[in-house]
Amino acid sequence: AIMLSKRYDVKIFGPYRGNYRDGEYINPNLYVKYLPIPALKNYPPSTLMDSLGIFFFTSLYSLIVALFIPFGKKRGLKYVILHNPPTGLLSMFFCKVFGVKVICAEGNITPWTKPATPLVGRSLLSGLWNSINIMIYKYLFLMSDVIRAQSNNIKNGMISYGIDSRKINIIPAGTDCEVFKPNSNGPQRELEQNERLKVGFVGRLAEIKGVKLLIEIIELAELTEVNADFYIFGDGPYRSKLQSYSSVKWVGYIQHDKLPQAIADVDTILFFQSELGRAEIECMALGEGIIACNIG
Repeated sequence: AIMLSKRYDVKIFGPYRGNYRDGEYINPNLYVKYLPIPALKNYPPSTLMDSLGIFFFTSLYSLIVALFIPFGKKRGLKYVILHNPPTGLLSMFFCKVFGVKVICAEGNITPWTKPATPLVGRSLLSGLWNSINIMIYKYLFLMSDVIRAQSNNIKNGMISYGIDSRKINIIPAGTDCEVFKPNSNGPQRELEQNERLKVGFVGRLAEIKGVKLLIEIIELAELTEVNADFYIFGDGPYRSKLQSYSSVKWVGYIQHDKLPQAIADVDTILFFQSELGRAEIECMALGEGIIACNIG
């Protein structure tokens, strides 16, 4: 958005945190408009009430954003960037009605890579909801004017769903190297004798992030008495399972701007995604040693 604001007037719509305020200018051409909807604290949802709350607030959020489009068109609105298909459905409809160009941005590998969200062990209702979500994704990306995909894997998946390859542009993930930079205290520490290795994991605790493999590694480490502790930065469905291991040190979700300081003492970080995601890039920018699987 900051880069776009060098050439365009940019407005971002989003929920608020803390006390509500109407909005603020980041620079003369970049304005953040806060909607009267609170940001969600419990994500990903762990209970039915959390899921219902997310559904209600995101539906309301989607409606309010879509209603801004006809007013924006009168003021010269030319492009809308959508980055979440389920919440962008109404916005896409309004853009098509009022002749506003749509750029869809995609950084998630689901549902574009196989397997998509696994249905094993899921209820019929969740399986149905997953199928509806895939239909929404396909519709939005088929209707978009231009697509930003984060990787070749995502692009190839889109093409397999019938989306025109000519409108897909790959822009890889990146990070702000002024925020994520090596610790000024010098090189990483050397382990003292009998000191435990600090191994980190950053990300959502879901199968798609490779948490099952992480659990196998922790179990093997404990079985063979490897001198290591596992620091978990994140939350998700596998939280209770991970917390049952004696070598796991639970950190939980860390605010993005506090992540550099939080992982400064970790010796190495594990990643198991089939994509080079933002967390991996940020950890490398911090000068952390990372171990990633050769799966993508």
